[in-house]
Amino acid sequence: MFARVSLFVQLIVASQTLDAVRAERSPLSWSAEGGLKQNAFELRIDSKLSEGKVIYTTNEAAPAANGTPLETPLKIGSTTIIRAQSFNGGRAVSEIETRSFIFPAAALEQTGAGFPKSWGVNDGKPVPAYYEMAKALSRTRPRGRN
Repeated sequence: MFARVSLFVQLIVASQTLDAVRAERSPLSWSAEGGLKQNAFELRIDSKLSEGKVIYTTNEAAPAANGTPLETPLKIGSTTIIRAQSFNGGRAVSEIETRSFIFPAAALEQTGAGFPKSWGVNDGKPVPAYYEMAKALSRTRPRGRN
C-alpha cells in the first residue's frame, strides 16, 4: 500500500515539475497549474503572443480556429480537463496545451456524466468507459483504522 501511495505522490510531483518547465517555454500563460485541487477557482489563460487568441475545449477535443475563445475566466469547481491553443487569423500559432484539474473529494460521487462513452477501440470493438467509483471500495477503511 505504501509503495502505491509513494508512486502516486511521485507521479504528481513529476507532473507538476513538467508543468513548471512547460510554463517557461509556453506561449500560453495559465493562472493555475494542473493537479489536485481542493477548492473551486477561476482559471485564466492568456496568450503571450501579441496577436494570439486563446481557444479552449473541455470535451477532450482539439481546439479549432472557430472554437470557443477564452474571453473571461473559467470557473473550475469539479474535475476538468482543459485543452487550449493560441490562434491568429484562423491559424494555430502554438501547440495544444492540456491541464487536468482533479478534485479528489468529488471522485466518490463521479458518475461519468459528460465524459467520453468509450475508452477507444480494442480488436476493432469499442471499449466502454466506466467512471463510477465502486461502492464497496468507497466504504472500505484502511487496515488498522476503525
